Amino acid sequence: MHLIGDDTTAVTEAARIAGEMAVALLDAARPGARAAAPYQAAMTAAHLRQARAEVRVERYRSAGGVVLLAQLTCWYGGHEVRRALTVPVGSPTPGLESALQTAEERYLAGLRALRPGATLGQVRAAMDPGADVTARVSLLNHRMSGDVRVVPGMTVALEVACDLDGNPALRGGTALTTAHAPIDLNRQNSPTDLNRQDSR
Repeated sequence: MHLIGDDTTAVTEAARIAGEMAVALLDAARPGARAAAPYQAAMTAAHLRQARAEVRVERYRSAGGVVLLAQLTCWYGGHEVRRALTVPVGSPTPGLESALQTAEERYLAGLRALRPGATLGQVRAAMDPGADVTARVSLLNHRMSGDVRVVPGMTVALEVACDLDGNPALRGGTALTTAHAPIDLNRQNSPTDLNRQDSR
């Protein structure tokens, strides 16, 4: 099944809501805030848009301080999108900055490989998983399984997790495939406030 018309509209709206969830989570992750506040803020943002959501927030005391690794899933109009982000509680250290840069680079490598004709396995391989880096590529909103070949009109979730010298980082999002380069729905549907995390 490939997305057309109203399906694409629903996926785009789900991505927009996921962006609002991410911003709400970031705003709630302040030093001294209650541990549950980021989760509650993200869920509230989804409910305000009448979307169904799932939020997972893991709290780590890393080499550079407290870090939240968040995985967001949003369903709207029967369609799913995913997003994953790293949230330092306080200022990020150079070690965490390096881990974030690695996760971002591997995520972008996956996007570059997400072209018609490639398989999802090839996309994952392009993200160069190894001892310190894991990568996951998932086909969303489609009734297919196995090492599926990419065609236009698919929604694909990509996620990278890495741990460099005790500094964990997570980066993930959902892309819509086209006849050429994919559309990164993270960047298409990010309020300005979220750029402070995506640009790290």
